[in-house]
Amino acid sequence: MVLAVVVLCALRGIPAAQAADLGSSVPVPQTVVVEPPDRANTFEARFGAFYHDPGFDEARPRTIDVNAELVGPRLPIPVDGWAKMFVPRPMVGVMANTGGKTSFAYISAVWTFQWNNFFFEPIFGGAVHNGYLDNPPPGRLALGCNPLFHTGLSLGYYITDHWAVMGTWQHISNANACERNVGLNTYGLRLGYSF
Repeated sequence: MVLAVVVLCALRGIPAAQAADLGSSVPVPQTVVVEPPDRANTFEARFGAFYHDPGFDEARPRTIDVNAELVGPRLPIPVDGWAKMFVPRPMVGVMANTGGKTSFAYISAVWTFQWNNFFFEPIFGGAVHNGYLDNPPPGRLALGCNPLFHTGLSLGYYITDHWAVMGTWQHISNANACERNVGLNTYGLRLGYSF
């Protein structure tokens, strides 16, 4: 830029020193576009509390599930643009009931659809549990078989570059793969930390 001003001024007969001063004082417009980071390409630790099986067999007495989860970055599939949101992230977690009812651990895939700081995540995978398969005592579920399918949804918001808050529903059942198909539902709130 300075060189262009010096050349132009030389053609007009302005001394080089004065031309250099003119060139250095010319402001250069800056355009900065700030986009939220793609947090689905990071590891994320999540933890929270869930209401255990509301309205169904294991709802009374009311108990809480404690959840811990680790989500990995998107699988290394070469996709660009909006299509990358369809690439899944691996997830492992545990849902531990604090009242001695059914707990489960899971390995699943999660798809993170992010718009600005908001995100939506469908979940699908498998789970193993410590519950009853059949003939449960009162206040317990008969889940039919083990392992089970694991599904769910999260809706959340990234409150900083590292922290997120989300509401999540998780469900385990056998999709009629066994004689009994009684599912277990949990609903909760979680915090996530990306690193």
